[in-house]
Amino acid sequence: MLDNVIPISSPMDLVNFIASPPILLVSNYVDRASFSLYGSLMLYHLWKLRNEIVFAGKQIDHMQLHQCIFKAFKDHSAPWASPRTDDMLHDNIPPKTPDLGWTKPNTDTTRSNLASCILGVATSPDNEVIFSWFSKASTTSPLQAEGQAVLLALSITLDRGWH
Repeated sequence: MLDNVIPISSPMDLVNFIASPPILLVSNYVDRASFSLYGSLMLYHLWKLRNEIVFAGKQIDHMQLHQCIFKAFKDHSAPWASPRTDDMLHDNIPPKTPDLGWTKPNTDTTRSNLASCILGVATSPDNEVIFSWFSKASTTSPLQAEGQAVLLALSITLDRGWH
């Protein structure tokens, strides 16, 4: 990558780039949402594969990885067809029902001096992503952003009746 075009020098820069791509690169709302969704799913699946390689000795199957990322993107991209301007959490997404009745929400925040973002995914017991979300936080304080992230994850979990 060229540092002057896409300046990424740390993992945090990469997360910020995916969560909030430069307007010059992706200018329209739906494309920005799709870019962030695809990037988030790509990072999730790469990290999941990394853990399977390190801890379970799994071999890399590039085609299967590509298919998993593409399938997850296809499953989660339909809600972006009708954008909302207030945030990127869509209440009209029909969630998948976890097979064993349990859902694990994972959430995190990223922040700069100007803004904070909340990112999250909900996974089933077999680690399949069943729902994902992204929202701007109303603070630049790391502790407050983390608190808002937990509150949002709990709200989503309760609203959908997940255990």
